[in-house]
Amino acid sequence: MPEVKDRILSAYDSLSKAQKKAADFIISNFDAAAMLSSIKLSLRAGISESTIVRLAYSLGYEGFSDLQKHIQQDYLTSFQSIPQTNGPTNEYEDMLASEIRNLQELQNYASDPTRLERIARILVDADMVEVFGYYGEHTTAFELYMVLDAIRPNVHYYRENNIGFREMETLNPSSAVISFLFDPYCPGTIELLQQAKEKGAVLITVTDSLISPGARLSDEVVCFSLRQDSEVGINSMAPAMLFIQMLLQAVKKLDHEAVIERTRKVQSQLLQPGTTHPRLGTDWF
Repeated sequence: MPEVKDRILSAYDSLSKAQKKAADFIISNFDAAAMLSSIKLSLRAGISESTIVRLAYSLGYEGFSDLQKHIQQDYLTSFQSIPQTNGPTNEYEDMLASEIRNLQELQNYASDPTRLERIARILVDADMVEVFGYYGEHTTAFELYMVLDAIRPNVHYYRENNIGFREMETLNPSSAVISFLFDPYCPGTIELLQQAKEKGAVLITVTDSLISPGARLSDEVVCFSLRQDSEVGINSMAPAMLFIQMLLQAVKKLDHEAVIERTRKVQSQLLQPGTTHPRLGTDWF
């Protein structure tokens, strides 16, 4: 995670209302924050210039210039990590280029596997795992539920019509909840996270902003961008789907024998009498 965003996330709860507004603008407009003067930045964010300076001090920097220097370093690092091409020539290449840029953000989790494995450890050790996801996140959340249910017991997916309702009531500090929450943030998912937090469950949220409603409630946050169609507002969930596969590998690494045994049992139950499954066994992954 870029240093400045990491500091903002860590200090966010202690910031004043005006400083939070400034922090929100920086997170959402990182490229602009890297170039604008403190006066122009304050005008764009709708706060005073002194608030920008106080935010810098609150984050542990020596002043606005120091804060902006680190924003520029973070921005340059993320930009240099993106493969350079000759540029898109049509709308479909433009879509693919956007997806590649968003997928590149997952490199943060690949290059620092301890973060991914920390989340995997929570899922391995939990007595129960509950998965949330509404709006466009529903399909992705259900995919994660299917994956986790195949490799560990006591995994549940919460939806309406009482699916997962009983399990919600039994959440406790030994349980884990993992949710998907992207803009526009579904109030239903936020409400479920609030209920789970009251029960003491460990909350993991996959989201698009370190200061999204779900991120502020959660113990662990996975953050990356999605491509959104500006006309119909539909998110492309390709990065989230890839993250699920990365998480699967991390869980398998931490609890390999149990995962393989579990998948053997699950696969054998899916087979029809007298048939065989070519991928049944340890090479299933």
